[in-house]
Amino acid sequence: MSNNIEDRPKKILLYGAGALGRLIKSILDSEGGFEIEWVDKYLGSERYNMLDCIANKEEYQPIVAISTIPFSESCKNMVKMGFKNPIPAWYFVEKYCPKSPVKNGWMVREREYFKEIMNIQTSLEDGISFYHYSSFVNWHYGAESRMMKWAPIGHERRWYPDFVANALVKGNLQTDGENIAIYPSELPPDESGIDDIILRKRIYSFSDSQLFNYIKIHAEGFELETITENMSIFVKQRPIIAVTVYHNIDGLFAIEKMLIDNLKDYKFYFRQHAHMGLASIFYCIPEKG
Repeated sequence: MSNNIEDRPKKILLYGAGALGRLIKSILDSEGGFEIEWVDKYLGSERYNMLDCIANKEEYQPIVAISTIPFSESCKNMVKMGFKNPIPAWYFVEKYCPKSPVKNGWMVREREYFKEIMNIQTSLEDGISFYHYSSFVNWHYGAESRMMKWAPIGHERRWYPDFVANALVKGNLQTDGENIAIYPSELPPDESGIDDIILRKRIYSFSDSQLFNYIKIHAEGFELETITENMSIFVKQRPIIAVTVYHNIDGLFAIEKMLIDNLKDYKFYFRQHAHMGLASIFYCIPEKG
């Protein structure tokens, strides 16, 4: 596909009608200029089985907005039905939707980042983290990692995998309430629309006058700036920290490095809670008080 906006495909086959599909559909509608067929393969979806009803399939650029299964599986489904060259929906948004407030389809080309990536890999606590982070990196270099049965993507609860839950229990900490800061709490949750994303997209400042036991940062691309702004509080209070790393290239290694370099006596974990590099979170668990 050309990077020229004038050459962008006009007829789009949007595959996926879940939360991600609805978000992508709203972005395409806001951008304008697309003829969109919106379909899903899953029983119970309002768009179920509409793939079979589309004529002249070769005229459409298929884009995949399903993150609950590997991208390669979605591609196989579409190719079997006669569609050619499916691409991830966020890649399409990155190329052809300049009005979009969020673009999770960023790609990496620079080979000199490999040393930094290896340093992050060696700092991770467990094999699942190593595999999930490596898979995340591979995705943004343009390749999908082979699935590992011992490290499935998306099977753990987002924000609360076992090692976070265990740390909260060990510290006798609440899992909600005043001591949990969520980017901060007046803003909308993860699954949301364009307007909610715009509200989240900024640098956040935490007050040292409040004690934080668990800080969640989801700032739609301003995660590194938020961490830099608040690092002195993090070092002093030593909270559990979870930060999204999939919104821009800062998540390749810069966010992780900033936290690893400054948080002493912490364990570091990486989890992908969805496929296509999405819902990827870096977790920091304090070892000592």
